[in-house]
Amino acid sequence: MANAYLVGYMWKNGTQDMSDDFIQQNYWTTDYKQSAFTNYDTAINSIKIGDVLLLKHFRETKKTTEIRAVGVVISNNDKKGSESKVLVTWINLTNLNITIQGGTTSTITKI
Repeated sequence: MANAYLVGYMWKNGTQDMSDDFIQQNYWTTDYKQSAFTNYDTAINSIKIGDVLLLKHFRETKKTTEIRAVGVVISNNDKKGSESKVLVTWINLTNLNITIQGGTTSTITKI
């Protein structure tokens, strides 16, 4: 059975939108280095082929979560240096504007 994860696309404390890069290059990763946040390492390493990623951004001022894309994981072993990349086939939902109430500021959350 596949799991689903909310994964963030805003880097540098919310000032850099990485969603286009992720979607166009078919991957997802965090901007935190592996050695700094081991809880992210554990979460990322638990993602399996066939799991679903929802590329999200939490709007703190509105207390809503915007979903930019949905993707299916095709590989989770593309490691380069201290960065883990999850390879993903994305379905771009840019024009859909999916917004849900509530959410999380965490970079990755299993749902």
